[in-house]
Amino acid sequence: MDWVRHTTVIAALVAAAGLAVTAWGTAKSAQVADDQLEQSREEQEKEERAQASAVTAWLEGLAEGDETLIIANRSLYPVPVAVDGMRKWDKEPVTDSEGNSIITTVSQEHTIALGVLPPCTRVTLSHDLLLKHSTDVKAPDDFDPSLIFFMDATGQHWQRGLSGKLKPRPDLDQKLPPAFYEFDELDVGTPIRETKRVKLTPCPAQ
Repeated sequence: MDWVRHTTVIAALVAAAGLAVTAWGTAKSAQVADDQLEQSREEQEKEERAQASAVTAWLEGLAEGDETLIIANRSLYPVPVAVDGMRKWDKEPVTDSEGNSIITTVSQEHTIALGVLPPCTRVTLSHDLLLKHSTDVKAPDDFDPSLIFFMDATGQHWQRGLSGKLKPRPDLDQKLPPAFYEFDELDVGTPIRETKRVKLTPCPAQ
């Protein structure tokens, strides 16, 4: 009978519509879950960078050999810090065939453990102080800093370029000198303890 056929068609249409709604709801739920996951990931990354963003470093002074390294910690946690750069030695001058004296410079990457920078504190590290602490066997003629390494309160390692760029460095355990992990805020003889420290306000960084 026609009404039976019509009822069957209507039932099939209703079922198809129900499946479509269910599929849309599933896709929408998946999209919401993805959005929530992405938002949670962004919030976690923001929290992880919060302390690291409060640690900065830059150079002051224009004359070569007279630059000072400034490091500021505007967080509420102490920060173990190291500086990475190139130490340089001038070889004995040699004379070329025309009688000109030529001096060759040898460079080597080197990392200096600076000690622990207290909360809300800025330090000024002179060129001579960095040069002193870059010596192991033979004193270099120069030390040219390029970036700092530090560890936040959660144990994560970071790199801050002297131009301002911040970068996570989970591989630093292989690079940092053992002394980096041996300092505490009371240690003497570290570069940070040997130089002037200034308390920062406001702190933490706003």
